[in-house]
Amino acid sequence: MGQALDRDGNVLGEADGDTKREVFEKLNAAHKDAAEIRIKERLQEQVPRRARLDRLTAAERAIFDAVQAVETLPADVRLTDAVVLLQAARESVADFVDGIDQRRVLSLQA
Repeated sequence: MGQALDRDGNVLGEADGDTKREVFEKLNAAHKDAAEIRIKERLQEQVPRRARLDRLTAAERAIFDAVQAVETLPADVRLTDAVVLLQAARESVADFVDGIDQRRVLSLQA
C-alpha cells in the first residue's frame, strides 16, 4: 500500500499492488504533482517465513503439529524437554529451508 501526499502532508490518493514498484508507478502516474510518495510494507512481508503457519514446509508443519500434540498432555518436565527438542528441530529445518548455515547445540541436563 502507498500514499501520494501534497506539500502539507495531505493525502492525495492511495494505491495497492503486488510489489512496491507497482504501487510507486500507480501513484506516480495518478498524482504527478505529489510532493511525496510513501510506500508501506505489508505485514506479511515483515513477518519471517518460519513464523507464518501458511508458509511452513511439510516437515516444519509436522514438527509444529507434534509440539501441539505434546502440549495437550499433562505438565511434566520430560514433556517440556520434548517440546524444547522438537522446537530446536523445527528451527534447524527452517534454517536449512532458509539457507542459513548454522548448527544448533542443545544440552539437557538431569
